[in-house]
Amino acid sequence: MDDRYSRQVILPEIGPKGQECLRQAVVGVVGCGGLGAIASAYLAGAGVGHIILIDGDEVSLSNLHRQVFFSTHQTQLKTAQLKAHLNALNPEVDVTEHAQFLTRENCSHLLGECQVVLECTDQLDVKFLVNDYCAMKGIPLVFGAVYKFEGYISSFANASPDDTHLRDIYTDSTDTIPSCEEVGVMNTVAGIIGLHQANEAIKIISKMGQPLFGTLLWYDVLTLEQRKITLAKSFRDDMARVFKENAYDNAVFCDNSIDIDRKDIRDDMVLVSIVENSEHLGLTPNTIHKPMSRFDPSFLDDHYGKTVVLCCNHGISSRALAIKLARRFTSIQFKSLKGGLMAMSSKEMH
Repeated sequence: MDDRYSRQVILPEIGPKGQECLRQAVVGVVGCGGLGAIASAYLAGAGVGHIILIDGDEVSLSNLHRQVFFSTHQTQLKTAQLKAHLNALNPEVDVTEHAQFLTRENCSHLLGECQVVLECTDQLDVKFLVNDYCAMKGIPLVFGAVYKFEGYISSFANASPDDTHLRDIYTDSTDTIPSCEEVGVMNTVAGIIGLHQANEAIKIISKMGQPLFGTLLWYDVLTLEQRKITLAKSFRDDMARVFKENAYDNAVFCDNSIDIDRKDIRDDMVLVSIVENSEHLGLTPNTIHKPMSRFDPSFLDDHYGKTVVLCCNHGISSRALAIKLARRFTSIQFKSLKGGLMAMSSKEMH
């Protein structure tokens, strides 16, 4: 057995047999931010054989207080940066990255071979999508969420129709849970819950301890209080039907991208760059610069009736923001620059 794992293999609860289970395991991590980056690093350190990273987002400055494995001046997508970190940490682990958002159409392709899935996003529609797919396919799921100074975690066995899952906690995907961007979050709570998620996955894979099946753990970093809440089974609809019929109305599922060059920019278009100061590249002299880390949408009141084209490095953060803004400013058409500033610069070089 590799010396790398010697300190955990000597634990009788793991031993060589448990370590071999970890080596053979395939774990999917949906969302590579504050929860997913922490969890995947500890999974790699523990020797989980194959980790699948799924996230279409790019790193922004406002993420870095809790997403501590990313670099300030790096413009790669989250999955690319995290994969590089995991490969450096443990070259024995096979890491697959999918720089795309999860949708109903790609669930089977991205999650179909997983033995355990960790749901690490801050969007309720995505959480329901992952929950419903895993419940339908019988894949154990580790759920994590953070809110200001609080964290929540549970594990769903998905072994029988009587097992509890996310729809036994929240009634439906129309429930509102504000994102970290909207209400803020203490960086340490993301780290703590991410560690708990990794711990749950390791317990499930190696069949040791007592995973949080049927239990929701609540944790408060200000008081260091924690409570275990027993979950009751209440949702009994056919999950295959739910998965097929649910719209999963998440912003990033919508295609609002526009593929334009500088010569295509019209007078009725307002270009808004949301990258940080050090990365900003004005497409035109009139490009408005509003960094994502301190984005204030009040300036949009002056642009009713126009088309606002949001620009980021890769066209992903801008895509999600465009849909959010469209729900608030119904008299403005919002678009996202396809491929972002990187794609435009590449076109102009050729």
